Amino acid sequence: MSRVSGPRPDRRAGAWPEGRGRAPRRAPQATCAALAGVLVAVIAGSVAPAYGTGARPFLPRIPLDATLTTPTGTWADLAMGRLAERLNTFWELFDIPSGASRWSLVTPPGVADNGGLVSATAPHAGLLTGFEASVDLGFSPLAETTDAGRSWSPGLLPSELARVPDALAVSAGHRVLALLSTGSGRVLDASSGDLSRWHRVATERAVASSAAGRACGLLRLTAVATSASGGDALGAACGAPGRVGVLVGSATGWSLAAPRLRGSLSGAATEIVRLTASSGTLAALAAAVSAGRTWLVGAWPGSSAGSWGVSPELELAPGSELTSTAALAGGGFAVTVARGARVGVEVLAGAHARWSRLPEAPAGTVAIASTPGGRYDALTVDGSKFADYVLARGASSWRRAQRITAPIQYGSSG
Repeated sequence: MSRVSGPRPDRRAGAWPEGRGRAPRRAPQATCAALAGVLVAVIAGSVAPAYGTGARPFLPRIPLDATLTTPTGTWADLAMGRLAERLNTFWELFDIPSGASRWSLVTPPGVADNGGLVSATAPHAGLLTGFEASVDLGFSPLAETTDAGRSWSPGLLPSELARVPDALAVSAGHRVLALLSTGSGRVLDASSGDLSRWHRVATERAVASSAAGRACGLLRLTAVATSASGGDALGAACGAPGRVGVLVGSATGWSLAAPRLRGSLSGAATEIVRLTASSGTLAALAAAVSAGRTWLVGAWPGSSAGSWGVSPELELAPGSELTSTAALAGGGFAVTVARGARVGVEVLAGAHARWSRLPEAPAGTVAIASTPGGRYDALTVDGSKFADYVLARGASSWRRAQRITAPIQYGSSG
């Protein structure tokens, strides 16, 4: 079926039932322990005005369909199966190494992934993947690979991951940050290498009550990353007019790093959609909302200390929906925007760049990816079938390059 025809399922609604959809290998002991627990019902991805003054409209959801490009390859977290049926929707992880031409299905085995997947790069060309909560999975297992998904090591979080694509971050020293959802709001936990031992770094309420949080009018934490100094960085939704919610932690507390929006967006509320660190340099993709209209802008640190630059804005047409995001190597972003059955692709290559439009994506495109070699890939899903359409440099149309059928077992979750 086509992802973009007819009503689109709201993936925020509750947690999804346990089940992998295919026969898993025997799960490691630490991971199996995570399969029991009590569901903490959290509707994540939306922004609730828990601490700000007054409600502001934001994106209906921050999409979990996402890709991440590094110098060593590109990863994609995608929902597959029967997307209108929660019991028959499964998330899969795909990888294409640098220099390769074909994708591989590398989803970590043995853990329920009906709730969703989020991923962050790890040292030595590795990847850390977290599992969103589902009905019988009230907190989030982790899986880490250093060999492009051929083998995985388990980990365990004390609560469920926030339902945003940048809920995990890993520093060069292998300090791991996790943005979690709890009954009292989102919290930031950290681990120093042992993925089963965590300590609390900050709570949403405490960050909101800081000077930086008050200046932002902090409504919700939406992303986590590590800065060039190895410090913690948080993305947030801000109710204060024109404030972009990138907060950087230090020994003296949190500071609001990103600039205030100017011109027609000076009165807009904002929400960080993606927050990444390419070679330690932060890059943010923010949604700005004003008078019922939504724009996307990129933000990056400038050449002088404390300075930030903001990209030109991209307005989302009325009736359109942001359906996926891509973090590009070098600090850029790409997005897919659906309007009915049509899927547009917009690219912001990096700092000092302007938004550029690629040819309309093939029907059924759920995500856009950029490989280290510079090509763009439109990734489509139709039930258990994954297809890759390639846009070569200078080309004006997409060419199908590959198909993969995921071994989904419908009905295995109910």
